[in-house]
Amino acid sequence: MAIKSPILITLFFLINSAISQQSDLESDPTTECTNRWIHIRHLPSQFNFDLLTNCSEYALFDDFCPYLANHGLGQKTHNRSHSWYRTDPHMLELIFHRRMLEYPCLTSDPDAADAVYLPYYAAIDSLRYLYGPDVNSSFEHGLNLFQFLRHYDSPRIWDKHNGHDHFLVMARPAWDFSQPLSNDPPIWGTSFL
Repeated sequence: MAIKSPILITLFFLINSAISQQSDLESDPTTECTNRWIHIRHLPSQFNFDLLTNCSEYALFDDFCPYLANHGLGQKTHNRSHSWYRTDPHMLELIFHRRMLEYPCLTSDPDAADAVYLPYYAAIDSLRYLYGPDVNSSFEHGLNLFQFLRHYDSPRIWDKHNGHDHFLVMARPAWDFSQPLSNDPPIWGTSFL
């Protein structure tokens, strides 16, 4: 028997949707997050938000201040748009950080986490080594972060897996972070990786 009434079809989909939503609400978040728990390390602002204050200081790099709006998505392309933005790909770290704060499987307990996210804006921090005054000391890129993680801020979190469970996002090509420490004089890039 075919259902011919649009009202019955609509009613069927509404009931089906309600049942589906109810089962989603009843599901246990601990089972849904098995092997997916992430802990976000709380880094001092010098490793992320303070880096954004220098958004117009690099003469050889475009001013990225306009792209900081909307948590790194940039300004809207036009007033009628709700989903189109003028996004710069170098803002990926900021966008990812914001998205991670909304991740459903976050834990405040680093011992219960399967992975540890570092909200460090490495690409933005690299600008001073690539284009700024610290170009000749590019081997220092990320050294303060390592010292902080390893020695000052709960070293046991780092020591648990010797840092192998930590991850971060980098919004520049790997080439920009892969200068060997042995290069003298330094060539392009930092020695972060």
